[in-house]
Amino acid sequence: MYVCICRAVSEKAVKREISAGACSVRALKDRLGLGSVCGRCVPDARSMIQQASAQQPIPLAALSQSMANAA
Repeated sequence: MYVCICRAVSEKAVKREISAGACSVRALKDRLGLGSVCGRCVPDARSMIQQASAQQPIPLAALSQSMANAA
């Protein structure tokens, strides 16, 4: 299933990047282009991040890097 139709980003790709440390929509945008066209995928991507973080704590290094990229 596609999460972002505009950039052809699949659910599998989003999950892979979240597992690799992407802990924000901004990180997914930087890595996959998700949310960079119409933005309709952003709520779904945010939900996927929240679900993943509820199941497994986000590594501190990944969180720090994501926050530094957002600044």
